[in-house]
Amino acid sequence: MNDRPKRVAKAISEFDPSAWHSLVQEPLRTARTAVAQLPTRENAVIVFGIELADTDQLGEEYITDMLLAGVYVEHDGAVVFGHLDSSFFDIDYLMPVPASDEVFSSGAAVATAAELQHAAVRNEMFRATMLEKQTDTDTSVHGMLVPVLVGAGIITE
Repeated sequence: MNDRPKRVAKAISEFDPSAWHSLVQEPLRTARTAVAQLPTRENAVIVFGIELADTDQLGEEYITDMLLAGVYVEHDGAVVFGHLDSSFFDIDYLMPVPASDEVFSSGAAVATAAELQHAAVRNEMFRATMLEKQTDTDTSVHGMLVPVLVGAGIITE
């Protein structure tokens, strides 16, 4: 069983607020702009790429860098990207966060670092619960990651 979502959630929850803000400042700024450019925010997804250290530590020692891999929404039968960065292939972990998460009190287009921290922890814990329910032989990919993975694959061809 993959315990990485739980470990990522725990690491995010243990971040010092100032260090978390520094880590997410640029990717969050880009995410806010990308979400605002989407034709609709309903069912939009923000996907962050996280670089992880090879350590048993948590928080700032475990999560060393973050980038915005993609922001997308399915609209009129097509996937529309507000942002897609194919350089995430070198990253260790992809973390999807629904832009409609209720934690974004004024919407994801104006999300704060604290709101993102709360949404990330909650969504990773949900993801961990879903992975626990899968069998060990299930190799499926989290559905919210598929558009970003396919879209980036098309860009790099």
